[in-house]
Amino acid sequence: MDVGTQNLGGNLHDAMRGEAGVVILAGRTPYTVDGNAPGRRSRPVNWQQDVRDQIGIVRPYVKWAHELARVDTLHHLVPRAFQIAATEPCGPVYMTAAREVLMQPMDGVSLEMARRALPAVTPAADRRAIEALAARIADARAPIAVAGRVGRHVGAVADLVSLAELVGLPVIDTGDALSFPTSHPLRASPQEIREADVVLILDADVPWLPPDDAPPASAFVAQIDIDPNKSTIQLWGFPVDLPIQADTAKALPRLRAALETAGTNERRARWAARRAARPARPCPEAPPAERARRPLSLDWIGDALGRALPADAIVVDEAVTSSDRLRPWLRRELPGTYLDSSGSGLGWGLGAALGAKLASPARDVVALVGDGSFLFGSPVPALAMAAANAAPFLAVVLDNSGYRASQRPVQQLFPAGASVRANAYPAVRFEMAPDHAALARSCHAFGERVEDPAELPAAIDRALRATRDGSAAVLDLVLAPI
Repeated sequence: MDVGTQNLGGNLHDAMRGEAGVVILAGRTPYTVDGNAPGRRSRPVNWQQDVRDQIGIVRPYVKWAHELARVDTLHHLVPRAFQIAATEPCGPVYMTAAREVLMQPMDGVSLEMARRALPAVTPAADRRAIEALAARIADARAPIAVAGRVGRHVGAVADLVSLAELVGLPVIDTGDALSFPTSHPLRASPQEIREADVVLILDADVPWLPPDDAPPASAFVAQIDIDPNKSTIQLWGFPVDLPIQADTAKALPRLRAALETAGTNERRARWAARRAARPARPCPEAPPAERARRPLSLDWIGDALGRALPADAIVVDEAVTSSDRLRPWLRRELPGTYLDSSGSGLGWGLGAALGAKLASPARDVVALVGDGSFLFGSPVPALAMAAANAAPFLAVVLDNSGYRASQRPVQQLFPAGASVRANAYPAVRFEMAPDHAALARSCHAFGERVEDPAELPAAIDRALRATRDGSAAVLDLVLAPI
């Protein structure tokens, strides 16, 4: 119904931005009032939920929407919905159906069409465009790649690593998914793009933040993306000299092959020198001062988590303003072990962790959430569903007693403003925050609040042990209040 659709909230935005192929079926209020039609209106809510344009609620966020009005067209429409959702760029689709339709008999209706409504085969990139791009990279002084959602296709990560190692190509991983191993010497910082003469954008919605971390105006910019026009973003504004529409999982091996062909002895020597100039990236270790800091330090939290998690553990990141600080400590090296929503709708993390655990029941799943995003994620139903579906995950709550994401723009935009001067930020700080650990225990989950930094490693071990024994877990880690 309309209100059920509205309850999707920001997660529909996240599904669109994260290119998640989701099929949504929503009820529509019954059409009929009088007579004996099965499914007719029978309660006051059937009138209250009769709105002017129910599909309009989701129209900006879905690839396709349709009302299922006849049983004899279901064998066309339902397979089509799944086909559109699963065709790259993947995304949500939305269907509605009134009760009268849902109650009609399905006698004689065949779903044979489903076998012949498969997702479209993605393009592998134009050969001449790939050769032109390879020529640019081959002779570049300081090339760099920016990888966004490359890691959605886990096999593409190895192809990107192989390409980078061939030519000494530094890679900026924007964090949408693990697209490049954390400790690899060629993993680059966003600031390195300022010196680039050739930039390759790979599946990135926001490749850099202008004007501070932008390439020089003289840099040649190429792009490989299934949707290089970014058709769901009204204003994009990043200059691209060579946009190539292609599936990066298919285009990257072609680009590497083209560079192998272009690899003269002189070029290979230059590539090797650039590769050798990159320093090793040893696993970081929080210094003693950070390990002893109270309230807890983000560096110590990240270090302790990174040491505790197995290599194949899945980290679902909705830490928001703490993400950039935590990510280097987490030691994520394997494709598919780090996920971000790619969007800005808070409340994604807990549900995403539940979904990841259902998809990979043998692996540890950890959701990193701020205390704000924990509340946005409806923790009671999330933890209840984890218990009901035997899908235990660990939620690590970074508890700074407020919405840092709302406070920070005020401080940046109005550094001498009234809020900063008075140290008062309306509706940003949690004056009466819930007890997150007690909330977890009320939902049959393990819950613990951690304030003592010396207790952190043992608390993480206890929480992970609880999830491995079948219970979801919540660690409330107390940071300095905002």
